Amino acid sequence: MRYLFFIVCILLSVNLFSQDVVSGEYFFDVDPQIGKGKAFDFVASTSVSKTLDIPTTDLTPGFHNLFVRVKNSKAVWGHSEGRLFYILSTPTTVVTKIVSAEWFVDKDPGIGKGTSFVVSPDQTSSLLDVTTKTLTEGFHNLFVRVKNSAGVWSHYEGRLFYVLPTSTTTSSKIVSAEWFVDQDPGIGKGTLFVVTSDQPSSLLDVSTQKITAGFHNLFVRVKNSAGVWSHYEGRLFYVMPALIKQDTKIVSAEWFVDKDPGIGKGKIIPFTAANTLSEVLDLASAGVKDGAHNLFIRVVNDKGVWSHYEGRKFLVCKDPMQQPILEVTTQLCAGDTLHLTGKPVVGATSYYWKGPNSFTKTGLKVEQFNVDTLQSGTYTLYAVRAGGTACDTTSASISVFVKPLPKVSFSLMSPICDTLKSVALTGGVPIGGTYVGKQVTNSTFNTLNKAGSYTIEYTFQAKNGCNSQATSTIKVLNCSQSSSVDEGTISGIHIFPNPTSDFLHISSLDPSLLHGSIHVSDVLGRSLVHLRVESVSTTISLRKLGGSGVYLVYIYDSQGVFVKCTQVVLQD
Repeated sequence: MRYLFFIVCILLSVNLFSQDVVSGEYFFDVDPQIGKGKAFDFVASTSVSKTLDIPTTDLTPGFHNLFVRVKNSKAVWGHSEGRLFYILSTPTTVVTKIVSAEWFVDKDPGIGKGTSFVVSPDQTSSLLDVTTKTLTEGFHNLFVRVKNSAGVWSHYEGRLFYVLPTSTTTSSKIVSAEWFVDQDPGIGKGTLFVVTSDQPSSLLDVSTQKITAGFHNLFVRVKNSAGVWSHYEGRLFYVMPALIKQDTKIVSAEWFVDKDPGIGKGKIIPFTAANTLSEVLDLASAGVKDGAHNLFIRVVNDKGVWSHYEGRKFLVCKDPMQQPILEVTTQLCAGDTLHLTGKPVVGATSYYWKGPNSFTKTGLKVEQFNVDTLQSGTYTLYAVRAGGTACDTTSASISVFVKPLPKVSFSLMSPICDTLKSVALTGGVPIGGTYVGKQVTNSTFNTLNKAGSYTIEYTFQAKNGCNSQATSTIKVLNCSQSSSVDEGTISGIHIFPNPTSDFLHISSLDPSLLHGSIHVSDVLGRSLVHLRVESVSTTISLRKLGGSGVYLVYIYDSQGVFVKCTQVVLQD
């Protein structure tokens, strides 16, 4: 037998004189006249949400229209609301299984020519990894279709999505936020409130004193450290009319489960008249059966005015499942692996996890590799047993915080001469980290008079316990065999006089050296001067840099490429 499952959602504008929706009816294609459709029941309310299980066995294959209308407590019927649907022909094979699936973006490549992904009859949902690197900025459509064991492909199902422009800033933080009601005052002109990347949620204190009674929209947008504002995000809210008198007291209350018996006909809650109420209810007296239910409460004041009822969902289970016990590391660093583990629950036949950013995975033990700060949030393990009722599912949640890695950079002055016995390592940012590498001891690189290239790693640990690394290469030149070492394509560089008693002249007619740089260090590797080459000839006073001895002069071209190193002797 074929059925159509239809969800009816009705929301009426509510004011002091609004009426409850009390009944409804539906019909197919042709209107049988008001009151003569198929009736359906629900709890009277100003808003209704109900799932209808409608048989379609009397309908022919093809397109049809389903219409729904409702009636309020004044016996006034609303206009009918319709939805188009399609009845498939009765298949020759009653039961088939999904065996294959594929997806494509925007343009259909042809059945069976999309990008395939794994989906099985026992797992009707699947997480797609869709790359957007080749897509242009703007709106696109993602389509999915599946094939059954009879080799028949379904119609494709599509969803619209948007590709943001590539940001020139790889990461940024939220530094400011603002809100406004109904009308946009312009970017940066809303009411500011404090929110940071480390605390991305904030409680807003929005005054409604100057806002008229009725429905309104609250909008929020944020700005990052690059000065870029986000799109605003809005939520609908309702402002109640101002009460004429505020000093009334609650004098009576009543409660009911699931169906409203009518005002004043619920189960009375005995209490002393007061401004607040706290009471324990005996649900057993209401004959509540196993399953999911709704508890409603309303109160009446000393003026005889009843409030709207307030409802909460609850569950009654004779044989409740044990809550899962979770074994999860709640704090880890970006780049680590998040291990989500739970202990088996008696009676459970399947498990699945849910988490931030639509994370879903089946199994009792799952992993997320190379996590980043976006994976911070609440993770919930659901344990399910056979039966299918609300009592056959239990869950437990835990909050996980992924700490950001520090941003680390590291650069070295390179090359150096092997005549330097050691060089103090600096250049790691932020400072305070450690240096590791061949011939490195206590943040000092020892040349050991060995020419060659050496890779050194700098590690910095932040206060949150997370660390990052950066590497740099230092090149050691064979200066012990020659007082001057040349590399690169620049020729005709003259450094004279050598030895000198003070001034040192450096000249070259090669244009590649113009806008290059000259570095001078002592034999301990300490940098003494760093200047830019602005003409064909440069003069340096070595006497101003220190006393007599050996100095090392390094020359780089306009691209920062090393071309020459010379040992210069300063005499008395």
